[in-house]
Amino acid sequence: VTPSLISHMAHNGVKLSGPNDTMRLVIHKDITDRGLEVAVSAFQSSLG
Repeated sequence: VTPSLISHMAHNGVKLSGPNDTMRLVIHKDITDRGLEVAVSAFQSSLG
């Protein structure tokens, strides 16, 4: 996980954190459809 990805995701309302260079996506059962759309969209836009 790079600082630029962390910044990009934060700008889109998604918090990334953790001690490693890898990422694990955890979705809580109470996430809304809109919240999931925001997270997926932010990841897609980070890929260009």
